[in-house]
Amino acid sequence: MNHPFELLVVSHGSSVDPESYRPLVALVDQMRRSGLVDGAQVGFLKQSPTLAQGWEKIRGSSVVVLPYLASAGFFAQRILPEKLGFPHVEFDVPFEFQGRTVVYTRPIGTHGAVIDVVEQAALEIADGATGPEADQTTLVVVGHGTPRHRASGQSVRECVAELQRRGRFAHVLDAFVDEEPFVDGVLERCPTGDVVVLPYFVCDGPHVREDIPQGLGIGRELWGAPHRVGDHRVWYGRALLARDEMAAVVESQLSELRSE
Repeated sequence: MNHPFELLVVSHGSSVDPESYRPLVALVDQMRRSGLVDGAQVGFLKQSPTLAQGWEKIRGSSVVVLPYLASAGFFAQRILPEKLGFPHVEFDVPFEFQGRTVVYTRPIGTHGAVIDVVEQAALEIADGATGPEADQTTLVVVGHGTPRHRASGQSVRECVAELQRRGRFAHVLDAFVDEEPFVDGVLERCPTGDVVVLPYFVCDGPHVREDIPQGLGIGRELWGAPHRVGDHRVWYGRALLARDEMAAVVESQLSELRSE
């Protein structure tokens, strides 16, 4: 799509903790100021503004709909397009809908540049000064996953494989909330005493603040000093896709669309 377009960022949202999605709202505000798009809106499945409200604010004839999700799983491929009323869609393939040309992109969590964000976040913790040495540390990347859709965990598996190849950490492992290998017991798989755990999630919602820490057996001060769990020292990071660096990833994805 090499002509001007508006951007609609869509995501899951939370009826329990809508404030956890504030970083995504701020990112959309940043996209409005970036000059890359003619306008930018956001819509959520589970909170306000809703998907319909986001779509109704679009004024132009060309729209890029970007699913701000960690993976190309069930919600990205089925639920969000259905709730928007779209026909069967293929990622990055233009289609006509309600008099507009629409491109429904691949979810942001599948973009290769996210791996750099993960590595940077991990190295900020494993800096060899206030934290452990990276080459003596096991990095665990935790996704949601689901047995209902194999692609749900694919972005995490690809990230782990690439970080293993780069070799900055002694070991890199994957773990999931809702599929094997589960985060519960992941420390038993870690061969080093020092472990950095990063959640491959969109925001610091209940999974990040409650489910993963419970599975790890760490305390309430999640992002403070390292946690002692058996023979391990565990450093726990915030949601990766809520980091400021994700704005650059979104800009890269939009620029790639413009060049096609």
